[in-house]
Amino acid sequence: MTEGKIEQAKKDAESLIAPIVRVFHTSLFEVYMKGFLDGLKSYEPSEEDAERILAEEEESLVKLKKDAILQKKLKPEEFSVRVWNVLKAMDVHTLSDMISHTQTDYISQRNFGRVCLVEVIGYAHKYGYEIKTK
Repeated sequence: MTEGKIEQAKKDAESLIAPIVRVFHTSLFEVYMKGFLDGLKSYEPSEEDAERILAEEEESLVKLKKDAILQKKLKPEEFSVRVWNVLKAMDVHTLSDMISHTQTDYISQRNFGRVCLVEVIGYAHKYGYEIKTK
């Protein structure tokens, strides 16, 4: 193969891999694919690359955990009947829905007083979130 054809093949491969990198979006994947595209059989990242990759992977895991917690479905057995009825009436199904409302929103609901509000605030705190005051 000529040098021009090799470069063109690399560009073609990169254009095919780019969507995959966006989906997986991890530096580790990117580093190994870079090594593969450069014709290396195996690629060991430098210590600096390894540290960066580990930090990004850890950050990615933390984000995934937070997203999973926010999408957690609320269950009736986790709340008093009064609170559960108000949550249903307000169309609150996930923790994300719950924290999107303010304390004022909750208090303005019929049959929802301070004790119920404390229950909702406590539930949000249990997962590391807060119910905004306004």
